[in-house]
Amino acid sequence: MNQNKKNISIAEMFMIFLKIASFTFGGGYTIVPVMKDEFSVKRGLIDEKEMIDIVSISTSGPGPMAINCAILTGYRLHGVLGAVMAAISSAIPSLVIITVISYFYKEFSENYYVKAALSGMGGVIAGVLLITSYDMAKQALKSNTLISLFIMVSAFVASFVFNINTGLIILVVAIFGLFTYSIIKDEEEKSKEEKL
Repeated sequence: MNQNKKNISIAEMFMIFLKIASFTFGGGYTIVPVMKDEFSVKRGLIDEKEMIDIVSISTSGPGPMAINCAILTGYRLHGVLGAVMAAISSAIPSLVIITVISYFYKEFSENYYVKAALSGMGGVIAGVLLITSYDMAKQALKSNTLISLFIMVSAFVASFVFNINTGLIILVVAIFGLFTYSIIKDEEEKSKEEKL
């Protein structure tokens, strides 16, 4: 963590999150490729696997996934102060936009151009979500391919075929993942010890 602190100041991190939150529409997973580009690709502060882990944890926590992701990234880069600043900078654009829209709600809700713009963004957001899901699946399948694939397919089937509550799916998958990967980790450590 200390190495990353030297590479980016809290003020610079604040401005990056403010920019991301201001210009990323769709929330949730649409923020992932932008954050990955800013913090993994451009700056090399967080490797891609760790960014995927941050995203996974963010979806499990309460509250908006985008702000959770910002908080965890801020914490990773600058501890508690980084988490607080990331949360504030990620929330400011939404608060300002909602405040403005609340004053002009009637005009916005009936405006042809606003409706057309939001409709057009829907297709773009769907594409971004598809690419993000693909990238996350590809990263998850790099290690323990069969187990990761089983978890993904089971969660998909449970949600879309059997219409099981998403919270329950997350809980079951988390317990299964912790149990399975702890066994795998123990076996890997034993095999390393045997080789020595």
